Amino acid sequence: MKNLKKDKIAVICFGYKKKSLRSQPWFSVNKICKKLIKQNYDIFIISDGKKKFLHNFKVINLYKLFNLNSPTGELKRVINNIKPKKIIIVIGSQEFLFPMRFSSFNNVYFLLANNRFKINEILRITLTDFFKEFKLLFNPVFSSLIPGFLLKIGFYLTGSSNIIYLSKESQIRYKFNGLPGGKVFIPFKKKYFNRSKNFSQKKNKKILLTYFGPPLNLRGLDIVFDIFEKLSLIKPNLYLNLLIRNNKESYLKSNIVDLRNRIKNSKFQKKIILDTKYYSPTQFENKISKSSINILPFKITISDTPLVINDAIKTKVPLFVLNTPGITEHVKNTNSYVCKNKEDLYLTIKKFLTTR
Repeated sequence: MKNLKKDKIAVICFGYKKKSLRSQPWFSVNKICKKLIKQNYDIFIISDGKKKFLHNFKVINLYKLFNLNSPTGELKRVINNIKPKKIIIVIGSQEFLFPMRFSSFNNVYFLLANNRFKINEILRITLTDFFKEFKLLFNPVFSSLIPGFLLKIGFYLTGSSNIIYLSKESQIRYKFNGLPGGKVFIPFKKKYFNRSKNFSQKKNKKILLTYFGPPLNLRGLDIVFDIFEKLSLIKPNLYLNLLIRNNKESYLKSNIVDLRNRIKNSKFQKKIILDTKYYSPTQFENKISKSSINILPFKITISDTPLVINDAIKTKVPLFVLNTPGITEHVKNTNSYVCKNKEDLYLTIKKFLTTR
């Protein structure tokens, strides 16, 4: 019996390369592609990444994917040669302001890689922090301020088939603004734990409060510091463990300097551990598993499914977060505590530490 010919799916995404696979949305791209391969599709990833690498699906690197209002000739030729049954294009919602670049393709599914924030959520970021972390914050803030009717018009001008969301909250918010309900794809599985039994402390035992990720206030690092210093006044055995990702990105240089200065100026500096080493995924999981509690108070999220949240809920360590789109729904029924605001976060952790 001859093998049946596989249907082809083309996935178009920017900057897809091996060193980025632990970042969103490329993590989701990998998960979707692996799922489609199991469903017997032939997958082609088309990207403007600089390097090719071996994987269990084909990666085609182009110099450029799109012009302002059209796909490049090179991208058109590749699509015509592949003749895919479906095309998945990874975009931020601001791309719907340039719908004609997608209108020449048929049977397109947009993987919407950013959430839509409400004004009160955007206002969690101070102007100082916005300009300091401008490179990361501009697109999600800008796309959240685009009037819903423009997104709706832009989507329908693309002639697209549907949308894939990375969270149910994102689906609800964009559907409210006139986009189709589409499908929700959650790229990681939850781990469920009885959170009431995962923490114990003996008298005078070191309590390790851990934050991990880049040194960004949009991730709530300033909140972590404030809470640690307030709690240290009533819990002298509390230590702050900072596992700071420092890949020497140029836009993080000043943040690293500010972080070191804040540690230096803190009266609790001897109880602050700053660790900027690189760890493999297994080593990293072991590090955060040894914490007493983890705290990841994202003010807003750049993507719908931050990977550090997945890392945190895989452990048995209690996790404390702010109620934030892209966070809350992924931590429900896990070892996590969702708090309304900074003050509620402080009081929840304080109660947690003083009643056990």
